[in-house]
Parts: sequence; structure tokens; C-alpha cells
Amino acid sequence: MAAGGAHHLFRLLCVISTLSAFLTSQAPLIPPSAIAGSTIQPAAPADTSSPETIAARTASLQIGAGPTPTPSQWSLLDPPPARSAHSAVWDAADDQMLVFAGASGTRLDDLWAYRAATDSWVLLGPSNAPGLQLQGHTAVWDSANAQMLVFGGASAQDGDLWSYHPATNIWRQPTPSGEAPRRRSYHSAVWDPASARMIVFGGVGGSFETMNDVWAFSPAANSWTELQPEPPRPFPRFYHRAVWDPVREQMLVFGGAEPFFGSYLDDLWAYQPRANTWTDLTGDEAAGPRGRLSYAT
Repeated sequence: MAAGGAHHLFRLLCVISTLSAFLTSQAPLIPPSAIAGSTIQPAAPADTSSPETIAARTASLQIGAGPTPTPSQWSLLDPPPARSAHSAVWDAADDQMLVFAGASGTRLDDLWAYRAATDSWVLLGPSNAPGLQLQGHTAVWDSANAQMLVFGGASAQDGDLWSYHPATNIWRQPTPSGEAPRRRSYHSAVWDPASARMIVFGGVGGSFETMNDVWAFSPAANSWTELQPEPPRPFPRFYHRAVWDPVREQMLVFGGAEPFFGSYLDDLWAYQPRANTWTDLTGDEAAGPRGRLSYAT
């Protein structure tokens, strides 16, 4: 085999191996119920990945002068368990970051808030938590309804969609009308404030099929719409990232992986919802970042 072919095959095997490990993980859930509502202060990193560690941490009290602390004074001493393939959104209404689920050797379903004003973490523990052991899902902040929308992820079913409302600390599962997107993970999603919709792009399905379809969910209409822009369109991909450009009212998509040649993509695309069109912004690839996947935006 030529050197170039061997290189592409090696990268393909790396991508498949990494994703397969995520999609086949079925380890038990870390139960957060015993520590719901606790407040923690950031500290040095610790081994936080096992249920035993979490349970042990709840036995630590902030004890000082005065009477014995009440249950509301129990405190965790370090951040949430280490994880990857989780989601995070900024809740502008409550000035906090919401971190949900992910994987840490096991799939997690815990929901945490980091509150910058007090430099503290809080395990939210909604009473009706749906028990979603998700990784590779997406979450967006719906500013029109002050809610977090969670879609897809490994172990999700076709069209799985949930909303979390910080004001009431309650989860809800919308039942949208019409056809829903296929099951997927490691896709992207952004919130389009101009049309008050969540826009979902790409990802990888349960049979390892990659996608480049575009869907929009409207909370006001409680419905999904497949947008079906005309070519040109980005290559099917997963592990990419997308952000919303509020000035030009467009979604920007960069990078990711495609499994056919084991390549890390380095192209940049813009999707304009009003015109329902894609524009390739890649230009001179040598002048831009190298291809990559699973990066921060």
C-alpha cells in the first residue's frame, strides 16, 4: 500500500475506534440523587469519576464555630466529575453555565450549574430528571423561552428532544408535530434568535452513517422542519463545530471528521437560514487552521 493510503487508513481506524468506544459504552449511571442541591467551591483536580468518590465527598462538611451544620450546609469540595462529550450552554437569564451529561468511563446524566457571581458549582438535581445517559448530544440556550434544548446523542432515539427550565428546575419532553430528524450524535446545533429556532446540522447515525442534513426546531410552533438547501452543501461530517453569527444571521461550520478517507476536515461553511443556502468560505486552505475535530468554540 502506498504511504499516503496507509496514512489515510490509519486515521480512519483512529476515528472509528474512538467513536465506537463512545457508542458502545453501557456502563452504569453515576447516581446524583444523594447530593442534589449541594454547592461546591472550585479546588484542585481530584479523582472524581467514580460513584464511590462522589459518595465520599458528600461526607465532608464546612465545619466552623457554632452549632452542628444543617443538611443545607453540606458542601462538595471540588468540581463535577471529569467528563467529555457533554454539553454546556450559558443561561443569560440566571447568569450561569449549565453543564449536562457526557462520559467519564460511564455515561452520565447529571446537570450542573456554574455560577460566576459566587464562583461556585451547584448540582441541580431536578425532581423529574429524565435519566438521560447521553454523550455526543447538543444543547442550545433558547433565549426566547429561557430554556435549554437538548437534542440527540448516543443512546437517544429518533427525534429525542428535551427542554430544561432553570426557573422551575424542571425537565420537559416536547412532542413536536411532523417528521423528526434521524437518530444521531456528534452533530452540531445553534440557536437562531432571528427566527427563534434551533438549527441542527450533520452528525453520525446509529449505523455509523454520516449526515449533512439541516433541521430546524421551532418551540413556538412545536415542530421540526427539514430545511433542504440546494447544492453546494458541506461534505457529511461529525465531530465538527458550529456557532451563530448574529451580525450576518448565519451559522458557521468548521472542521470535523469524515469516515470515508479518515480525513480531518478543514473547510469553513456558512448557512444562511433566510435564503436557505450554504456558502463555502474556505478560500485558501493553507491560510486557515489545520483540519481538526472535537475542539472548543
